[in-house]
Amino acid sequence: MPLQSGPCPVPSPLTPGSGSGPAASLQTEELRDTNRVLQVTTGCHVAPAMGSETEVTYFFCGEEIPYRRRMKTHSLTLGHFKEQLRKKGHYRYYFKRASDEFKCGAVFEEVLDDSSVLPRYQGKILGKVERMD
Repeated sequence: MPLQSGPCPVPSPLTPGSGSGPAASLQTEELRDTNRVLQVTTGCHVAPAMGSETEVTYFFCGEEIPYRRRMKTHSLTLGHFKEQLRKKGHYRYYFKRASDEFKCGAVFEEVLDDSSVLPRYQGKILGKVERMD
């Protein structure tokens, strides 16, 4: 079918009121095809299930700018955290958690045992790594 040209352009298949005729069936088919493509694309890039990835932010030995990583685990232990540190040595590990004891509503709690699950603050893990003296 040849394209029309002239003062009366062909209406867009997405204009309101085009609910019948070939334009409507074309629109429906295009939407179906688009939905299929979206489903395939979405299926290829499935986001991890809620809670399987944890955002971890930490300060290292008083540095001004923190480090941030995403780790694929829902219950991160101190041992897992230590494995991710590139610098080896003797450190103390503190993690922020909610606390009613202080006006600010939070404390940095030292975690000593490698099998301890790290505390979360507002759904995230925020830590400080300090060199032992």
